[in-house]
Amino acid sequence: MAQKRDTRDNPFSGRDYNSPSNMTRIGNSLRFTAIANDPDDNADGVPTQDWKSIHVIFYGDPVTSVNMVARFRPWRWYAKQVDGHAGVSGVEVGWWIPDFQVTVAVDPATVTAAITSHLAWPTRDAEKMYFQFIGVFDATTGLAAVMPLYVSAQIFGDAHQDDPVCTSVSSIAGGGGAIPAPIPAQMPFMAATPATHWSPADGAVVFNNAVSLNALAGWPFVVDDTNCAILGLIVRKATNAVVEYVNGHNGITLTATAGVVTIAGAGAAPFANTDLDWYLYVVYQEKAYTEATDSLRTEEIAPLNHEHTQPAYAINNQAVVAASVPPGINVPSDNGIVMDGYKDIAWELYLLGGQTNGHANCTVTVKFQGSNDVEVPVGTRQWVDLAVGYDLGTDLTAASWLSVGLTALVAQIDFDNWEHKRIRANYSFDVAPGADHPGVVSINYRLKAL
Repeated sequence: MAQKRDTRDNPFSGRDYNSPSNMTRIGNSLRFTAIANDPDDNADGVPTQDWKSIHVIFYGDPVTSVNMVARFRPWRWYAKQVDGHAGVSGVEVGWWIPDFQVTVAVDPATVTAAITSHLAWPTRDAEKMYFQFIGVFDATTGLAAVMPLYVSAQIFGDAHQDDPVCTSVSSIAGGGGAIPAPIPAQMPFMAATPATHWSPADGAVVFNNAVSLNALAGWPFVVDDTNCAILGLIVRKATNAVVEYVNGHNGITLTATAGVVTIAGAGAAPFANTDLDWYLYVVYQEKAYTEATDSLRTEEIAPLNHEHTQPAYAINNQAVVAASVPPGINVPSDNGIVMDGYKDIAWELYLLGGQTNGHANCTVTVKFQGSNDVEVPVGTRQWVDLAVGYDLGTDLTAASWLSVGLTALVAQIDFDNWEHKRIRANYSFDVAPGADHPGVVSINYRLKAL
């Protein structure tokens, strides 16, 4: 077709106004020769801060885009958002926010009452906007097509910030999406009802035939309409183009029977054995829901009140004949027991003072000490004698326990809600027992979290 001469000559004399396209065009067209990635920073897109709405025209190479439609996803850039791409709490950085994707005609022959080459968007106060190219598709079959020489999106200013405006987007052919990972929240139509399970995270989906897929392996339930609902399906074609099928939208129906998912309304052969990925999104009943109380039941996998240790000996010396006069001996060690992760400790004592070889009574005394790692001077840990151990046998607190001669002492002692770091036992004999009647010091302990 012959190009018309661009002129401002008026046949009725005088001069026309500047061409509106020259006055309102925002930057050069976004020209794509391959599927586009998500926008990354404010270097992408075109500035829209001066406009309340924009008008975008879409077109492709006329020779290589015959019978094709293209899919685009609009993005808006907001320069001052908390967290944003940085992910650091309290830091304001820029953030690209996606919108619903649309289907547009790049071949004039594919224009219909619902699919056009002209669309308008409100800028919603965004500093910049970007139109991400998702892929091209055959207008008749809906299948991914071979990439034409180029596809372009040209943005024009439509209304200034102080102009009243009402804009809308019209396109019945939804679908498509360049997804970095199968995350339901990124899918525009499916986001309204979040999936509870999806492949490949919760189960495998493999090719069965041109209109069905097998969802048999790995799923924690049988994928069947009787116990779950199919939200949608995303197919990554061999060309890396991505097609989104949403159950109940645009004439698409997805049904499941005994692990076989079947599609209707998507053409004769929406699936191929050469497809790279199938992302199936499923809603399954939340088994934790209790209808009678309108509540969700929860379970602690490792409840704290089950976190305890089995009794362990701090010392089990049943024939004490050596002298251990004050300051005595610390058990299980000079460093004590570190109470990190535990609140309660329970002790059991068996003490026998014994006698010397001359049959004089010996006395053994046990006390408990605590420390929170105060060091004075540096390198010397300070310990405090504890006077509040609770004796379960006498129902009293005490500072020490002792056995004189051949009269044994058996006691159980609790320290509940221990807040400090360390605790230890300390024992001493006033004189050393003899070999004929040795002393006994047997102390064990048990820890629990609550």
